[in-house]
Amino acid sequence: MAIDSLGSYLAKVKVGCCQTLQPTEFPSIDDSAVQAWLDRQPQVRGLLASQAGRAVLGAGAHLDGAAVRLGGDFGRRLTQACSQALHELRPQPRASTMSPGTTTASPAGRCTTGLA
Repeated sequence: MAIDSLGSYLAKVKVGCCQTLQPTEFPSIDDSAVQAWLDRQPQVRGLLASQAGRAVLGAGAHLDGAAVRLGGDFGRRLTQACSQALHELRPQPRASTMSPGTTTASPAGRCTTGLA
């Protein structure tokens, strides 16, 4: 479930430099296993089953590639619910191993791009 295009994406948008203390994997929202897992999370499931979710996606909707790319207020809330579920899954780094400003990101444990 690792995203292999993070370096390409960061180089294109010129966001910043990423460093990791160890090899790190990122979940890909395009991965059907990630979508299925997110679809089972209470905050995502509740939003999909809500009145707003039924109005936008229909009754009995499930998270898929189209749903995660929705725009507007509902799409933003769905993206936030997915992000929150993934954030809660992530193990928290020990304070003693992280220096201020360190960002965990690159699968190869190196800077993928610098600011331009």
